[in-house]
Amino acid sequence: MWKIADASNPVPHKARYMLSIKSSPKYWLLLVQYVKPDGQSTPNPVQYELVVDRQSGRVVFDSGVSASGSAGAIAISDDALFDYYDGGQGGVFVGLVMRRVDLPAGTTRWMAPWDLRGPRGLFMVNDQLINFYETEVQHYNPIDGKLIKTAELDILPIYNDIFIQDQIAVARSESLAHPEKQGIQTFDLQNFTRKWFTKVSYRYQRDSNAFWGEIPSITVTPDSIYVFNARDTLLRLDLKTGNTLWATPSLGPEAMSRPVVMNGQAYGLFADGTIRAFSVADGSPVGIVARTPLWYWGGPDETRDFLDLIGGLGVADNTLIVTTGCRNVFALQREP
Repeated sequence: MWKIADASNPVPHKARYMLSIKSSPKYWLLLVQYVKPDGQSTPNPVQYELVVDRQSGRVVFDSGVSASGSAGAIAISDDALFDYYDGGQGGVFVGLVMRRVDLPAGTTRWMAPWDLRGPRGLFMVNDQLINFYETEVQHYNPIDGKLIKTAELDILPIYNDIFIQDQIAVARSESLAHPEKQGIQTFDLQNFTRKWFTKVSYRYQRDSNAFWGEIPSITVTPDSIYVFNARDTLLRLDLKTGNTLWATPSLGPEAMSRPVVMNGQAYGLFADGTIRAFSVADGSPVGIVARTPLWYWGGPDETRDFLDLIGGLGVADNTLIVTTGCRNVFALQREP
């Protein structure tokens, strides 16, 4: 088994944690944040991008510079990395650009200006480079970086909360200044047009609980979207229409992760440390499948508020991956 620490040009930081993982058939793209032993972020550069060969485990590219700050604004193909780059060395700012880095050479092929509206997500879809800004989606030629076409989104998508299912992009929108834009919208990448918008209420979760930073809050399957709303109601929406297929009211404790789906059940991590399962057919509660240790920001003498709870939930093959506090990871599998 290989380890990321085997990088060919490691940097002198003693700890780090993962912000995002994307992949192509050939590479893993890892966005890593380095932290000091006391848990505080280092000065710039804070984030590094590592491209790892999936077959050998060898790191073929280490950016060594701070990226845009968005875990969603990176993309990978079998021959290139696409990201937002500060244009400097050692964190010295000289301009913000979107760029293509050829792999495995690690050389920059082109740079395109960033118009400062804020990147929300970069994706390679059928050899097309798709870029989401705050209010707009753009189609670039990945070979030369030329802008091909744009379209208005009419929402304010969240960092790292945009998902691609076939030719449909699903984006969650959240804004205190524009509550009417709070919800989920789909966008047809083939016709480059908006499809539907469904209003979904949220707690304002930035810098608070499990949706802290840039952790996704929705799950998209080939036919549905799963999300917890502000009242911790679990919703299943139809991907084609945005209609609510079912809604399961809160069972009491606050939802601290996005819902994830595996083997006919939806799962959520809750503020009491429980992982609860629900039937994807009708949303009916199945039961508590596990209890995990809880971890909070702050010292033992500070008040422990559920908004300070850090946690997350993911799926890999037939395994539930549970994280608490960016420091404990549990792998759970259903017994035969």
